[in-house]
Amino acid sequence: MSFLQKNLRVLQNKNLPLVTTLAQFATNQVFDVHMEAERRETLNLIDKRSFIPLYEERPTEALVSSLEDFAQYTDYPFLYLFGIGNGALVETLLKNPQHKRLVVCEPEPEILWIVLNLFDFEQDILASRLVLIGTESLDFASIRSLFGDNDVKRYARVFKVLTAARYYDRYAEILQRFNRLCIEALQHVITSVGNDVTDTLIGLEHHFRHVEMMVQTPTLHELFRKAGNTSLAVLVSTGPSLTKQLPLLKEVAPYVTIVAVDASFPVLSRYDIRPDIVVSMERVVLSSRFFKETDEKYHESVVFALSSLQHPEVIRSIKGGTIQMSMRPFGFMQAFGLDAWGYVGIGMSAANMAYEIIYHSGFKHCVLIGQDLAYAESGHSHAQGHVFGEDEVKFKPSDLEVVRYGGNGTIRTSQIWNGFRNFFETDIRETSARMETINATEGGARIHGAVEMPFSEAVTKYRNKEVKKPIVLQATKKSDLKLALRKAREAKKSIEKILLEVKAAAEKHFLALNQIKTGEQIQTLLVEAERFVQTMHDAKHRQILEEATQAMIFHLEMRIAELSVMKPVAQDDVVKVRDALTELYKELLFSFAGCVEAMLVAIKRQGSHYDT
Repeated sequence: MSFLQKNLRVLQNKNLPLVTTLAQFATNQVFDVHMEAERRETLNLIDKRSFIPLYEERPTEALVSSLEDFAQYTDYPFLYLFGIGNGALVETLLKNPQHKRLVVCEPEPEILWIVLNLFDFEQDILASRLVLIGTESLDFASIRSLFGDNDVKRYARVFKVLTAARYYDRYAEILQRFNRLCIEALQHVITSVGNDVTDTLIGLEHHFRHVEMMVQTPTLHELFRKAGNTSLAVLVSTGPSLTKQLPLLKEVAPYVTIVAVDASFPVLSRYDIRPDIVVSMERVVLSSRFFKETDEKYHESVVFALSSLQHPEVIRSIKGGTIQMSMRPFGFMQAFGLDAWGYVGIGMSAANMAYEIIYHSGFKHCVLIGQDLAYAESGHSHAQGHVFGEDEVKFKPSDLEVVRYGGNGTIRTSQIWNGFRNFFETDIRETSARMETINATEGGARIHGAVEMPFSEAVTKYRNKEVKKPIVLQATKKSDLKLALRKAREAKKSIEKILLEVKAAAEKHFLALNQIKTGEQIQTLLVEAERFVQTMHDAKHRQILEEATQAMIFHLEMRIAELSVMKPVAQDDVVKVRDALTELYKELLFSFAGCVEAMLVAIKRQGSHYDT
């Protein structure tokens, strides 16, 4: 098997669009190949369109020069390279075990095709140490997938796109696009980490309060089995354009499955529309108003898909129908091992969660309405009848301009709505092979990846002809319920035990660093502190700790990561870096111990103050 065949075989499971592009080549067409005695490091390419070589100097000299330039990055776990060059630089960089991943964006597919013919990158591609992308992957959803891992996020402060050769200067526009998308993706994933530990602790407390109640509701798997009772799901959100869609939605309601976010529930009831599923996931008490202000008769026959981290008042405000409670894909929830009730809600909004439910329920078509994710021309932020008013969200200086629905011009949106949109685009990319997503909002921001189609056309094309039946969920069997309750109680005790051990260890390392030591002793303590922090990122501890602690310590870990890859030469600089790391680790350990203590308080309290 040739190098090309081996490389493409493993690349097919990593980036199929790129493989499709490369498969079009049978021989080099645009570039002439020059190589001395089949020594790959001497490979040079001449662009026949401009007669400009890939390397102006001898390729071996270019390699030496590049390695000298890259010497300052030898401790970087993640490198981002624009252009693969002749492949020799990439091959050399991959020999450094410090580099966990090398991302290469190549604007010329023929150059990549030539290099993959000459170099065996099979194992590095397979292990995701080498990630190859072309211009067909330069969209937000594709680039965001590069930054999902927390290890990658920690090095955001040292992110930089490096170039393989001066030849690539002519692709400045593509380079800028790649760089911009990477920065936008980093901003998105870091924002998703959160900056308010209180919010996470509230969710943790609510989950521990509700977990035994949750297992007494039908499983999430049961909802997935029963929800797909028509051929078309309509996901209803509360953007300002929803109002114009309501007459048609009422007309077709018997023939489609309506999955509504909680905020749209009272809006729909005012138009005499009863949704099939209402999705809610917020931790705040204000969400209860969506249920309190909806007449009791509209609660009948509705499945309320709730998150276990919600405020107790939300649950108390539901006056009928069936409550189905599930977990979000948070580590401390997964630690309970109650997989039948999990996991949806990886995104930031109830609409993102509703989309996941629709996909996992097996629908082939999902229509979005009211998903403006932008202000209306009037400045309104929500539909008529919204509980908190049509102008609940006001213009802010931080607002953005994004491509509007239809692609004609731009429209104003908020940072938060843009985050919701980014999650939609990521989800659509992941679900497109099995489900078509139709954006029938007919207003607001464009959601890339979704097919834009008028609502009337979508329902005419895909709705059922027969009348649908209500979704009826079966309760958990008594034998399964008994086992689930036991697992829930055992998990509570196990998690509490681990947290007590972690808190004691964090305090020990903090106290040790606070004692006056010699330089050598401090270095030893720093190594021990780093080892402790790394242990907190192993599978066992990360599962329990990550969601609650990352908002408190993630910014510190980014600063530590930045210092850890520095290469100070002068002794004074070495001391400065060591002292800065000492202070950062002390702050991190103190914050970490305090956060774990707060988790223990929340677990012990379990929302008991709501009952007074």
